[in-house]
Amino acid sequence: MDAAVAAQDAAKLAGLVKEQLGPTAALKLLQGSVNELTKEAPLVVAEVLVKLPSISVSMPRGRYDLLLTEKGLVFQGKTPLGLILWEDVVHLLKVPKQESNRKAGAPAKMYLLVLVLSQPVVVGKQEHRCIVLNANGTKAALAPALEPGGSGSQRHAKVAKVLEALSAEGQAEHEVLSQVLEAGRGIEKVEPAPSVCALEGIQAWKGVEEGVLYPLSVGLCFLPKPAIFMPAKDILHAEAGSGHGPRGGDLIIHRISNTTPHIFSNLAGADVTALLAYLSTLVAHHQSNGGGVPKHVSGEDDEEADPDYEVEGDQRPAKRRAVTRSQTKAAAASGKTPVLMEDLEPQSSRPVEKDEPEANSEDEDDPDFAAEEEESEIDDEDFAFDVN
Repeated sequence: MDAAVAAQDAAKLAGLVKEQLGPTAALKLLQGSVNELTKEAPLVVAEVLVKLPSISVSMPRGRYDLLLTEKGLVFQGKTPLGLILWEDVVHLLKVPKQESNRKAGAPAKMYLLVLVLSQPVVVGKQEHRCIVLNANGTKAALAPALEPGGSGSQRHAKVAKVLEALSAEGQAEHEVLSQVLEAGRGIEKVEPAPSVCALEGIQAWKGVEEGVLYPLSVGLCFLPKPAIFMPAKDILHAEAGSGHGPRGGDLIIHRISNTTPHIFSNLAGADVTALLAYLSTLVAHHQSNGGGVPKHVSGEDDEEADPDYEVEGDQRPAKRRAVTRSQTKAAAASGKTPVLMEDLEPQSSRPVEKDEPEANSEDEDDPDFAAEEEESEIDDEDFAFDVN
């Protein structure tokens, strides 16, 4: 039996267990251990296609070795996430982290890759329906080597083709990760696009957490924490709230699957107007087209939803620089009024309980997490991570 385990021969190991215990007892043992098997067995019996070592993960926070297998994804670390089946990955989102000095359309220094799940991953007492990966936007990354597992399968062939192209081009980490995940899952990534909304990302607060709202063709996403994805099919309607914060009002989103609406605060007035127009057209298109993805959802009514409609220059919402709390506090201390809005050229291309400590706590010195620690000293709070 030890030899079967060492050789990672699942069939031989199963035969030995059945021989020693009998078919009935072996079946009961398997059924009683199914939860543990889903976390540990994939590392032994799954056919590994690619191994991506030391991937920085924002939610749930930690550093993991990411294994792409025939069945799905395995995040291997101090607190393994277990096997995430490919069919449970609903969307792959790729959005740029907001930077105050980045020009519209320019590459970002860091990207967030979001795996939107139909089934939550449980870590401690929290359920996560979004797995958020950090991916460097400028540093070239070596393409991972193709593992021998799954030879001959269609998924293996797709991944092999992508890795061959990546090895020749030497692209940045965000390109390597996104293209490998696209090939493994068999779906295209979703990115912000000017044809969907004039705004690439909108700074907002969810409770006490500062983040960014990303309007996408498949729904609205708030990152980095709490990581929330609101699919178009689950959005009932949206409205402007009565909040009067230092930077603007509130955005209230009512969902079909949840009686409690999501409230995002401290949005600039022009951004609220643009988001309401985007959400209104997105929901209307989904309801009238059976869930299809709209080509144009940046208008305020049916006329603006028309592909031939062009937004006039004075109607386009102003683009805003992201202003962090530290910048605001520094300006207040110096007696200056912080600049919260800046007009930029329109985009021409894509541009509450206290949680338990995460097991991968050695990543506190990781440079990928440094920006998050500087901007907020508040512990994570429990929020809903539902997408259904």
